[in-house]
Amino acid sequence: MVSPRPIYLASILCAGFLFLSACEDPSAVGLDLVDTEGGVPQLQRVAFDRLETTSGDGLVDNATTLQSGFVDDPIVGSIEATGYIDFLENLVLPPAYKNGTLTGLLLRLELATVYGDSSSPVTFALHEVLSEFKSSGNEQDDVPAVGLEIVQFTVDPDDDAILVTLPESFYAGRDTTFRSIFFGTSFHGFQVRPVSGAAVIGLFNSVTSESNLRGIVGADTVTFLATKGLTAYTRPTPATPPPGVTILQQGLGPNLAFDFDLDAFEQSSVNRAAFQVTLDTLVFENDPPAFVRPPLSNMALHGVLADSTSIILALGTLRSNGVTLDFDSASFREALQSVLLGAPAFDHYEIRFLSASGNNLSSLVFRDTTSAETPPSLYLTTTPLNQGN
Repeated sequence: MVSPRPIYLASILCAGFLFLSACEDPSAVGLDLVDTEGGVPQLQRVAFDRLETTSGDGLVDNATTLQSGFVDDPIVGSIEATGYIDFLENLVLPPAYKNGTLTGLLLRLELATVYGDSSSPVTFALHEVLSEFKSSGNEQDDVPAVGLEIVQFTVDPDDDAILVTLPESFYAGRDTTFRSIFFGTSFHGFQVRPVSGAAVIGLFNSVTSESNLRGIVGADTVTFLATKGLTAYTRPTPATPPPGVTILQQGLGPNLAFDFDLDAFEQSSVNRAAFQVTLDTLVFENDPPAFVRPPLSNMALHGVLADSTSIILALGTLRSNGVTLDFDSASFREALQSVLLGAPAFDHYEIRFLSASGNNLSSLVFRDTTSAETPPSLYLTTTPLNQGN
């Protein structure tokens, strides 16, 4: 492999990371790092040192939607999703509301997505969350405990929203909680648990959505906006893709992990680096009637360090043909160029879904290296350096 020299990867990549906020030509950025006097640019497909899948953690947070429900996917396997939603305190409480007695409590949930049978209703149970959960960075141990069932409600997948009336038996003993400016620290939200049905329903959980909790005191209504969500996933039965097909799924994984053999390019300037995945659009063509799949969510190529810290190097762009997904950026090119200059390399690279852009259990389906079809590939455009000087 390329021998390391004392050049630090983070420093070399610093300028390249600006692609996330500004568009630059990836074939022109950073060429001052190397001698540009050389031969004719060449486009080559690069061999993998490693190409495998890594398991997902089954949790999604820091997203604009949470998921709840059960779906039995003939290709992806069965999936159960349990959602958690919390609300923001309201610091402007009318005196009559603050000093009165709660007479009603309503939960409004705005529907975002449907995955599964779109023709049948889905029933959920509502439970109180008993401890705070984080808006991001949650792990399995952070999934909060919940209390007894409060109420059940049913959602039609065609609904835009559902309004749930909470029973007096729930809110009567918490009257002061819902009339306090300290509501945000004394109440931790609800768990939305699936009871029956054949679909996973996405529910908006951001302050800009129409999901909220409404306290009623006489003629006064105070609204507590949704502020964060968490989704915990399990897969009771595994995926059964056709031979030679790999499926990555948001929330559950796996992720695609890989590394490259760059020895042949040690004396080269990298003009462009593009990682390409060709989607298999035929796998789902025999889905049952009324079975709905979410569209492909945004994805990113990450550089992963030995301590598991990761850095986004490129965002995925789906071409107009609907089947070619490109990860092509100045930052990715700079990362590979820095390795050729002797900087410590990333431990490996991964393709992951971006949960912050939406949480909908979408799937990326492609032919792997065991297939005769086009597998994931790295294409480098390089210029051999002039070694005669």
